[in-house]
Amino acid sequence: GELTWNYGDGLLTVNTPNSQAVTGFLSKAGVIKLGDITINSSMEYGTVHVISLDDQPLSKSRKMLIQAFSEEKMYGFRAENGTIRDAGRAPINVRDIQGTVTFSNAKGLHATILDPNGYATGNVRSIKNGTLTIARNAMYTIVTR
Repeated sequence: GELTWNYGDGLLTVNTPNSQAVTGFLSKAGVIKLGDITINSSMEYGTVHVISLDDQPLSKSRKMLIQAFSEEKMYGFRAENGTIRDAGRAPINVRDIQGTVTFSNAKGLHATILDPNGYATGNVRSIKNGTLTIARNAMYTIVTR
């Protein structure tokens, strides 16, 4: 029961003590409640994954990583009537990330946005009432307790 794939709704969830995630048609799914977190996103298609970095359950973890991804495509990509006319080229265009992660045990949590290479940007996100709003360009966010 830790991995659930609902093919009809286009949604996959991971629900373990140390890793909780959802991928698929998120806006259609609405609020997704997992073991220790709740994810809500208006992205048509995307992924939000929260994983413990200290081998502790998310409810007690002192360091977690949130990975969030949205739809992407190559610049200039073009398709017509189900046929790819131009596969595109670099750069890869990524839609803005949209969503929130609510922690059931949010005591003492702080969030720092990382750049695409994993380095802290210096931008800190507040976690209000246990809810972190993911920055639109934050593929990676570190949450510490």
